[in-house]
Amino acid sequence: MNRWGIRVMCWGALIIGCTTPFVYAQDTVRYINMQKAFRGYYKTADSEASLKKQEDLIKERAEEMTDQLKKLKERLDLLEERSLNVALSDEARTQTQKEARQTGRVLETKQQEFREFVGEKQQELRKQYVRLRNTLTQEIIEYVRAYAEDHDIDTVMDVSGMSNNLLPVVIRYPDEKEITDTILAGLNQGHEEEVPVDEDVTDEGATD
Repeated sequence: MNRWGIRVMCWGALIIGCTTPFVYAQDTVRYINMQKAFRGYYKTADSEASLKKQEDLIKERAEEMTDQLKKLKERLDLLEERSLNVALSDEARTQTQKEARQTGRVLETKQQEFREFVGEKQQELRKQYVRLRNTLTQEIIEYVRAYAEDHDIDTVMDVSGMSNNLLPVVIRYPDEKEITDTILAGLNQGHEEEVPVDEDVTDEGATD
């Protein structure tokens, strides 16, 4: 059988690009929970740890910028209050008003820099997450295809997949034909200590 002819039905129509699967009556069919496979893949934990580290660094920098904004705002409030003090000379009040305007301009600039920083970094993290998710998903799909070819399986259907109408693609299937745990065991071979601990991953599942 041509390896690329094996059908892997659908982990989220947006990723694999299919809608409602059609299975021939003579096909040998197996089922996989791709969401569980993704969560249980050891590389998922590594990737998420890397992203978390970057997220923490961004958060730390954002907190530093927030502290600077807070101090500038406190300085501006103090200057504005002082500029209204009738006990001061006209010259002193004029100078204070000038300092307040300068501080206000600096504050506006820093606020804009903060908004741009947060927006850009959030976008970068989202792009990295999508890129890593797509890469790991493709690795899992390739492994499933190879497994299916080796075991004379015609069609592998994703029981966690949703249709374009956000309805389950597979509603009922025989548990004994699910291969999720078998696939995870193969993907994680030699990396068992790196497998993430997750409720969805530790759920009991049938093996082929």
